[in-house]
Amino acid sequence: MSTFTVQNLMYNGNIVGKYIVVFKDQYELKLVSQEYTGSKRTVSQYCNAIEGSVAGINGGLFSLSTYLNSKPTVIGLGRDIYGKTIGTVGYQQPSICFDSGGLHSDNADYDTLSNYDWFRTNAYYCFLRDGAEVNDIDTNYTGAALLDNPDTRSMIGMNSTAYILAVTTASLTRHDQAHIMQGLGCTEGFNLDGGGSRQLVVNGTMVAGDSTERSVTDAIVVPKKFRMHFYGSSGRIRDDIPNGNTQIIIPNNSYIEVANLYSWTASDGYRWGWGTYAGVTGYFQYDPAVMHPVGKVPHNWYRMVLTGSAAAIRKSVLGVVETVVPNGQNITIEEFLPSLAADGYYWCKGSWGNHRGYFQFDPEVMYPTDD
Repeated sequence: MSTFTVQNLMYNGNIVGKYIVVFKDQYELKLVSQEYTGSKRTVSQYCNAIEGSVAGINGGLFSLSTYLNSKPTVIGLGRDIYGKTIGTVGYQQPSICFDSGGLHSDNADYDTLSNYDWFRTNAYYCFLRDGAEVNDIDTNYTGAALLDNPDTRSMIGMNSTAYILAVTTASLTRHDQAHIMQGLGCTEGFNLDGGGSRQLVVNGTMVAGDSTERSVTDAIVVPKKFRMHFYGSSGRIRDDIPNGNTQIIIPNNSYIEVANLYSWTASDGYRWGWGTYAGVTGYFQYDPAVMHPVGKVPHNWYRMVLTGSAAAIRKSVLGVVETVVPNGQNITIEEFLPSLAADGYYWCKGSWGNHRGYFQFDPEVMYPTDD
């Protein structure tokens, strides 16, 4: 469970909503969409779809075509964590983007946004950049003035150490949003879909939003960083390898925070790792038959060692092949995706040379390590 404290969102001395603080060194942000789940979901359901997610906020539902109806618009999602893309190619569109540096605002061409981990076009605007109030909507279009009208809001902000996820119960303008996020120490701030779509979820419960959870096109969910999911057996943290004293039992269907995965095999025939569960740190046996690494790895030297087969790097999960990595080579790992794909395998995101994309994780012919 998370340790988030749901706090009152204050403005001009009044409670105007709820927010949580998501620390960057403990959590990451993922965009998951209806393209992955098969149809629209509530934020709680999107959190359930991404294993280990402990909080979430709605992404979109509406399109800015209401306001920018004289231009073609990207409807809905740009690209989520599984590489799914929809929209109008070749058209510049304001986007909320996420990579190792955090959240950004970018007006790049749709084709050039692939360097980001994920990006979301439309159904959003940037109201705070580099600590100053801004507006990414083209004010030459008279409909943009509608965004100055007060409405109940869903928004996300960022400072040097944390992300702020907030949902309002009061109607606010984008100027109010900027002032609130500045007051919380944020340098970046982005509007998400408001009104009946707004949903802030913590530990599976909506803590702020409309009276009922609405199904939306996508959500920004909050899982812990690099973890090991024990999904088929309990485990132990020991003080030595392989038969050290048991420090704590790790229950089945639990997650432990991973610091290291070792490449060598111990005398028990298993590779081992170093991690923390419930505040206890030590060694754990890594058995890929009953556990799976999940999340963005903390170091850029994590690698997948190919030991029995070549591996195809694809533009998306189950997508077009970008290149084939020969057997015996190493793929630099960026992230272990959290859920089984339609082919029955877990997938990873990584790079080999100048090629970057997604590849199938088959523990029978490869293993991850950081040593």
